[in-house]
Amino acid sequence: MKTQKLLIAPRRRIDWLARELSSPEDRRLYAQERCIVAVTEAVARAHRGAGLAQSEVARRIGRTKAHISRLLSGRRNMTLRLNADLSASADVSSA
Repeated sequence: MKTQKLLIAPRRRIDWLARELSSPEDRRLYAQERCIVAVTEAVARAHRGAGLAQSEVARRIGRTKAHISRLLSGRRNMTLRLNADLSASADVSSA
């Protein structure tokens, strides 16, 4: 499935964020989600770049393919230890 990037002018995006994230709690939660997405996408990119299928990643770190799928889809939280394992499976430093 090919995803489309939504092109929103930077100023409109900032205005929307300011309206939607009006409370400190909303901004904190948004920052958490951005961090989670950034880390997950970086791990997935490293695996694709190394030509690794999820089943191979799972084998390398001793997890099931279903577990890896849940992690990379965001349905499961990734600990720092698991992030390090996933990064090492693609021979990438997690630091």
